[in-house]
Amino acid sequence: MKLPMPLKNFNLFYGNFDFYKPRISGYILIIAFAALFFVYGFHKISFLAPQSVHQWRQCDCLSFAQQYYENGNSFWTPQLHYLGEDDTGKTASDFPLIYYSVAQIWKLTGKHEFIYRWLILFISLSGILFFHKTTEQLINSSFWSLIISLLLFSSTIYVYYSNNFLMNVPAMALALVALYYFYRYYKSYKLAHLLIAFILYTLAGLLKIQALTSFLAISGLVIMQILPFFGMDKTKFIKHPKLFILLSLMLFIVIFSWYYYAHAYNEKHNKGIFLIGILPIWNYNIGQINHVLEYARILWLHSYQSKLLQSIAIASFIFVLLNRKKLHTHLLQFLILLSIGFLLYLILWFQVFDNHDYYLINQLLLMKVVLIAALLVLKDKKPQIYQSHLLKILAIILLIYNIQTCAHNIQTRYNGWPNEKHIKYYRALESIEKSGIMNHIGLNEKVLVIDDPSFNISLYLINRKGFTNAIGKLKDSAEIAEKINLGYKYLFINDTMMLNAKYIQPFIHTKVGKYQNIHVFSLENNLIN
Repeated sequence: MKLPMPLKNFNLFYGNFDFYKPRISGYILIIAFAALFFVYGFHKISFLAPQSVHQWRQCDCLSFAQQYYENGNSFWTPQLHYLGEDDTGKTASDFPLIYYSVAQIWKLTGKHEFIYRWLILFISLSGILFFHKTTEQLINSSFWSLIISLLLFSSTIYVYYSNNFLMNVPAMALALVALYYFYRYYKSYKLAHLLIAFILYTLAGLLKIQALTSFLAISGLVIMQILPFFGMDKTKFIKHPKLFILLSLMLFIVIFSWYYYAHAYNEKHNKGIFLIGILPIWNYNIGQINHVLEYARILWLHSYQSKLLQSIAIASFIFVLLNRKKLHTHLLQFLILLSIGFLLYLILWFQVFDNHDYYLINQLLLMKVVLIAALLVLKDKKPQIYQSHLLKILAIILLIYNIQTCAHNIQTRYNGWPNEKHIKYYRALESIEKSGIMNHIGLNEKVLVIDDPSFNISLYLINRKGFTNAIGKLKDSAEIAEKINLGYKYLFINDTMMLNAKYIQPFIHTKVGKYQNIHVFSLENNLIN
């Protein structure tokens, strides 16, 4: 049986197809983003209230933006719905550039959460687009660059938080754009590119200090160039090491200044709401360490990337190390420094990994650099395999599998067990305004939410300032009475079972109303002298 001519000429193992079209590849990526917008359900998710995994932190971010929007606060006085111990709500966390910017946009458009989501999404996709251009220039292949870039956009944690409210994804995206401009400087030595890179890295570090992983690896290479005993090859890494050091000092001064200000601001008003610092492994005992590892393995490991891709990345890393002489020295050293940084990061922030999946977002770069390095080694060592149609077909299958896995995980986050608490306790708060209950509670009235363990979920959803049980300060009658004396006039209960708690009985005589699972009581007749 003779094969048709097209099939006869299509050799799976020794093809020479290596798509390289930098002028159109970016447009292909944008089209892929548009398709994935619907595959991941963003056309529906974009219009949802904050919910599902880390609803707590989502509402904190939205609360900052809404307070800027409604109160007209200056940039330097971030505030939450949660009033805290000093009853002002003033506290700081991330550099509030995006919170403040969203508030200014809302002043023009009115408050719409999808605007916030889409701003984060735009920054996120911009980061991947610039990462694609960096990778394309490194590998000289539009095909492989598109595959690796889209694999990044098949990470559940990257995709989920791309259409969300937290700062981790935009921080990483800015760092990816910065990496692109630094690579352009590395190839051309144009100072404008270096300056742009530093500006972007500074903004990324202000949003999340963890986003500076690639910058620290680059800095390590510069140090290796300056100090000869590191055995650096004769090829200089950069042309302006002194300027790099000066700009690095400026970067750290700016970032340190913000965190110093945030720490002082919190000390003055409400400390303990946000982490400004590290949570290292050495402060945990063996039992606590095992607890974190078990939770991370069961709950979050599959959200980093699919287990299949994680296995491929590990095998690729070993392959690169075994064939390290085939890789350009600077890229090899960059990869090793990224790997060391990843391990140090796990050690320094170990305590967060039982519940905080988003802390790993900025570490996704390592896996992609490993894949880039493996492809470059393969291209040099086994060009016939690198160029084969079979390898490219397998890469496309891998990408489709990862996208399907990611889409399933995203849907599970909104329709499965991660969202059960929101559906059971908080969803009714989204529409409580329609019930008429909130007509009795002025925008400036202070409320208590007795059974909300977060700072801002309930308060943000009802858009009222107040106090929750986030730090365990509403667990007895005396603490509730203390808040009443401070002017708190209404009590919200999300869980009907809480009505049976004895310490609540003195405060539920004057009912304002009930809406689904939400019970609201007036506290004005419970003033304690």
